[in-house]
Amino acid sequence: MSIFYLSLLGLYAFILGGFFVKRIFPKEIDAKTLTVVTVYFLQPMLAFWGFTKAPLSLEILKAGVFFLLICVLVLGISALLFFRVPNKERVLYIFTGTNGNTGNMGIPLASIFFGPVGVVTATMINVFNIFWNVTFGVYFFARGTFSIKKSLLQIFTMPLLWAGILGIVLNLNEVVFPEKIQTILEMGAHASIVLQLFLLGVFWAGVPLKQFSLGLNAWLNIQKFMLLPFLGFICFWLLGKSLLSDYFTFSETVKSVILLQLMVPMAVSNANLATLYNVLPVKVSEGVLSTTVLFLLLAPLFLGFITS
Repeated sequence: MSIFYLSLLGLYAFILGGFFVKRIFPKEIDAKTLTVVTVYFLQPMLAFWGFTKAPLSLEILKAGVFFLLICVLVLGISALLFFRVPNKERVLYIFTGTNGNTGNMGIPLASIFFGPVGVVTATMINVFNIFWNVTFGVYFFARGTFSIKKSLLQIFTMPLLWAGILGIVLNLNEVVFPEKIQTILEMGAHASIVLQLFLLGVFWAGVPLKQFSLGLNAWLNIQKFMLLPFLGFICFWLLGKSLLSDYFTFSETVKSVILLQLMVPMAVSNANLATLYNVLPVKVSEGVLSTTVLFLLLAPLFLGFITS
């Protein structure tokens, strides 16, 4: 587990950098500007790179579909429980917990504990999660400000969506880029991850702990660390007993990576969208903070269980 904590400390160095830079230069560092750079420039490169990095195998694609199935189930349960909550707060209760940090945390941890198969699986799930974020996420956050029609149209304004689709088309047609082009794409993808972590620190610097929303954060942690992994286990068991078992058969390593990606804390992209659409960004940052802290405490138990 020492490797686990060392890897997380490396990731948190970028977060602390954003936190302290914002504290030292509160007026000079603008979260909205950094968010626009991330969402409209760097994240499309991350999605495109993810889809062109390795050939799409059927098992890896099914892993992404299974991951999204669990997210849809949890979103549906949450929508039934919190449909009376005011518009802007509803997205926090319904969507944000399902949008996990599958890239910045999920991929490095999968690499450490599950090797090359883990990296490919985690990367594919991350790309599926990006689509989840840029479709359902954009819709729900936009609903805090816009009508249903305008919220749906907002989905198609996201360049990340089109970059991902282009990456899939090129991958399926077995288009391979020269090594130097792949290096440039990888630079953009890594820059996206670093800037998102930095942004998380910037957001945390503005979280007023005295006004911490206990009820909201309690639900987000229940959703993140109980509901998502529990439904994952149940669906694995049900699929194994059903007629779909021949179509959704996963190796133990792929199963473990799926469960890991369901358990990672809330994604920084939640705060990006909250800032972009002005939907309670401080409360969203609180959720990212609380789920990240609890993940640090529970991760050794989770990883010990799924790797045993």
